[in-house]
Amino acid sequence: MKTPTLVIFTILLSFLSLSTVWTQDSLSFQNLSEISYAFTIEEGKLIGPGAEFLQQKVKKSQFTLLGEFHGSKNISQFTKALLPTLANEGYQNMILEVGPYTGEFLDTLSDNSTDMVAKLKRLNQKYIMIDEEKTRLPIPFFEHVEDGEFLGTAKSLGWKIIGIDQEFMHAYIWLVDCMFENLPVLDQYAYKNELEEVKKSIRAMYSVHTGRGTPVYSSMLSSKNVQNFLNVLGACPQNTELRKSIQKSLELYQLNAAGRWYDNNKQRVALMKENLRTNLNASGFDIAKEKLFVKMGAYHLSLGFSPMSFYEVGNMLNEIAEFNGNKALNMGFKNRYWEEDGKVLDELDDAWNLSNKKNIFGMGRKEEWIVINLEPIRAGYYYHPQKYIINEWEEKLIQQYDVLIITPTESEGQKNY
Repeated sequence: MKTPTLVIFTILLSFLSLSTVWTQDSLSFQNLSEISYAFTIEEGKLIGPGAEFLQQKVKKSQFTLLGEFHGSKNISQFTKALLPTLANEGYQNMILEVGPYTGEFLDTLSDNSTDMVAKLKRLNQKYIMIDEEKTRLPIPFFEHVEDGEFLGTAKSLGWKIIGIDQEFMHAYIWLVDCMFENLPVLDQYAYKNELEEVKKSIRAMYSVHTGRGTPVYSSMLSSKNVQNFLNVLGACPQNTELRKSIQKSLELYQLNAAGRWYDNNKQRVALMKENLRTNLNASGFDIAKEKLFVKMGAYHLSLGFSPMSFYEVGNMLNEIAEFNGNKALNMGFKNRYWEEDGKVLDELDDAWNLSNKKNIFGMGRKEEWIVINLEPIRAGYYYHPQKYIINEWEEKLIQQYDVLIITPTESEGQKNY
């Protein structure tokens, strides 16, 4: 009796399916080790196989995008160590997650690390605001000595610093002072008393804000005295763009106060792209050929559809590079270990992290940096024969970044205020 053709086909299909499953594996230590490279930072230099891997990646890339988690001393030290390598490959421009005016200020502040740190400290001490919740400084992400050091290193290499975000909400009093200083001397004399009254009013608004009352941006938008004085300052030609930037910042923050978080982020992403285009065009930057280094929050520099539900700067620059026959390098950062109250804690002590991140985070080391090449995982997951089985968190990771860098143990940076 002959076996029906359909039965034979079914058995064969089942065998092939099983053989495919047998070749799959989760992201084990062994297969991740094949695409992971360790390095250290010694005397301000990247040392080891990971350094060589990153050097080759940077060399082949027109845009290098550093998607950080904010406040990391380690990432600032990494940035400082990476800058000479970038400079050797022709990079001369750095994009930061600060406002356009703040970017101009940082660009002209100093051309060496020691002086840069000292000047940032003086600025921080002059405009610091401390309340029960936290310490608030005028420029975001530059509260530590290590932050000033990487910035000073960039300037010592002759780089241009560009800010593309909105102006920061804790910078308003500083920015008002900056606008006032641009006025002619006679106007400064005429408006000196009004300046002090307006600054006193804004400080009171901050106090209400930090006490869980009306947000400072809401109060500033509704205050006729504040708005009128900003308009007076904005009438000076040197202040025109800064006046617009302050108003835009207030309006963006106000969207959050109104519960319009989607609109806030949508407009903020659009503003980043607009500011990037405006600044690069103004400097004569050739976006088809010249190289660009970007250091911003990881969400803003991810590939594809960001966790904020937008196609952000990182994705845009990746597409521009490929359109012009070049490449972009999207780097993501994570930390496994961190110090708290004298103890070293481990992200994998958390049950959810252990279940979802143990394969990737298992590569992390307390005293070494690890860079993982995520591109082979894409090929091994999305294409036949499928090599890996990965979870949802791991899939999002390989969709968002080309490489993942796991920092050594995180500890607080040296305060610069």
